Amino acid sequence: MAAFAVLFSASMAARAAEAPYEAFLRVVNRIAEGDRLYASQPIVALEQYLRAQQTLRQLKTQDPSWNATVVASKLKYLDTRVPPMMHRLRIPQPANSPMNPAAPAPVLRVADLNSRIDKLQAEKLEIKSEMAKMETNYTEKLREALKVRPRELEPGELAKVETKNGKLLERIVYLESHYQKLDAEYRKASAELARLQAALATAQRDKSQLQQLVDGKKLQELAAEIAILRRRDEQRAKRVRQLEADIRKLEKLLLANP
Repeated sequence: MAAFAVLFSASMAARAAEAPYEAFLRVVNRIAEGDRLYASQPIVALEQYLRAQQTLRQLKTQDPSWNATVVASKLKYLDTRVPPMMHRLRIPQPANSPMNPAAPAPVLRVADLNSRIDKLQAEKLEIKSEMAKMETNYTEKLREALKVRPRELEPGELAKVETKNGKLLERIVYLESHYQKLDAEYRKASAELARLQAALATAQRDKSQLQQLVDGKKLQELAAEIAILRRRDEQRAKRVRQLEADIRKLEKLLLANP
């Protein structure tokens, strides 16, 4: 691991003045090489991953505004590849590495999903904009190359133009692939949000039905109490009528026997 660090520091120092785009293309090639050798030659694959990781970190430090989203995405991908390989090769790793998380990931709530969807939409727009710029640049470069006749080109000039166009095409392919991944994640988050919203609507309907049942039970109890009061009132009225009849009988008796 120390040999890796020395090798990386020397390599990064030699390329300190390298253009960000050139460094990023080298990162893409190293990640692709690491993925290809992941199963057959894990040590070589780990070296490629670590070189790419070191280059990305240096690029992020030297030029934080250069394609920050894409650089962060590549670093996140390497964080899912490097720790498992180090564990597989029995190489010690930091305690706060992705293989030793401090705490389980929290359950996403509706608000979290909305925030995540907004971020994904922003990333999609950024990727679309960058893809459009790259395609425009590629088209302009291609038109410039086609305008120049081959016999008028200096030796090696056409090869340089073709190399630049090839790099632009690689960049466009990468952006398209990254956009598809973001779109898939966005669709997944949208589906989860729709599921949660449907569950919330169902819970609200159940609550309304339960409230209706509770209210109905209360009405039944109130109706029963009213019926009891009515029966008592009828009994009192009947008793009053009986007393009035008894009084009239007594009055008749008194009049009959003065």
